[in-house]
Amino acid sequence: LRLQIRWSPGMRLLAKIVVVYCTLVSLVVLSMLYYYQAIDFNSNLQYSMAISTELRERALQSGHDTWDRSLESLARLWNESLAGLPRIEIKIRSRWRWPFSSTSHPVMTRIEQHFNMTRIYAMQKISRNYFNPIRHVIDYRDLEAFKRDCNIKSFTMKNSTGENRKTCDVVRTPITHYRTCAVVGSGGILLNSSCGAEIDAHDFVIRSNLPPTVPFSKDVGRKTNFTAVNHARLIAVRRALKARNPAIRAAMLARLSSSPGMVFGYSLSLPDSKKNSRYLHSVYMITKEHNVPVIPAFSHQSYMSSKGLWSKMGGRRWTLPSTGLNVFGLASTFCDRISMYGYFPFPDVDGRPIPYHYYDGVKKPHSAHKMKGEFDMFQKLHRQGLLRHVVDKCDPTL
Repeated sequence: LRLQIRWSPGMRLLAKIVVVYCTLVSLVVLSMLYYYQAIDFNSNLQYSMAISTELRERALQSGHDTWDRSLESLARLWNESLAGLPRIEIKIRSRWRWPFSSTSHPVMTRIEQHFNMTRIYAMQKISRNYFNPIRHVIDYRDLEAFKRDCNIKSFTMKNSTGENRKTCDVVRTPITHYRTCAVVGSGGILLNSSCGAEIDAHDFVIRSNLPPTVPFSKDVGRKTNFTAVNHARLIAVRRALKARNPAIRAAMLARLSSSPGMVFGYSLSLPDSKKNSRYLHSVYMITKEHNVPVIPAFSHQSYMSSKGLWSKMGGRRWTLPSTGLNVFGLASTFCDRISMYGYFPFPDVDGRPIPYHYYDGVKKPHSAHKMKGEFDMFQKLHRQGLLRHVVDKCDPTL
């Protein structure tokens, strides 16, 4: 028995519409899959290019001026550099995802929900009027060119005047732009916090004054991409590197080597101070002699010259902002999402006494710094979603 179906003109038209609709939906889905996979690949490609740029900087730091190397030398350079870099995997994911999803450590997915990006972009516009990595984190190897060709205070070319004044363009900075940054202080609140893994999960980790990390890595992390040092700390580092006691020299070299590729930035004015220039030059020469993978950097003027930012951001002007506060101001220009750890100036938590620093027995902060006021401002910015101020313990299972 043969079954025959008679199609009316209306049914035929409806069938054609269904076929066309299904075809269009399929094309849209395929286009979305292709688009978001392309975004993933482009993101990974840009990250790989950033890593290759860092490798080149390290090669130049060690005194190599050419890339005409043997395959064996390149392989050795790559393997040595992997110790301080996250693993790179360029691959097409099996499923597409929305472009605003996190591609980094799983904990970042939870952390990034805290931030208000609209407010952060507005804050960046303000902070970039006061801080800029190209002016405040300049590769030390460009110091002579900077002093020769540029005006120190105005950061303009000497051969340009009036309306034709040009920004100094003979210097480089090792700093780029980062999705997530951890700005880590030295507060005793970090002890027994288990925040080390969370801190290291950020794309870029910033510390102040080169604190020890290895003995406390469970709580403070091991990674340091940038450390800003003040005058006292620069002198202490230089003194340790030139100490007669070999154990002291070895300890400082080990600390500088603990995070390969770290930027060692002096936060005060360098070009107009022969003494400070001599101190940083000693650090540069000694680390170069011992093949320590660190990048010394300087600022065209003191971070303190940008303290007008705090009247804009926090409603008050501090006479002497702490190094940590200034580092946050600088980081806000090249980091989209900043988490702050170890900034807690109080002597106890719920009646439990804590040291001022996690690594020594200092009892109270420098009297000239208004740490309580800075803490209150961080809390205010935290509530507004402009930063994430961590004062609790972290998840120890990460």
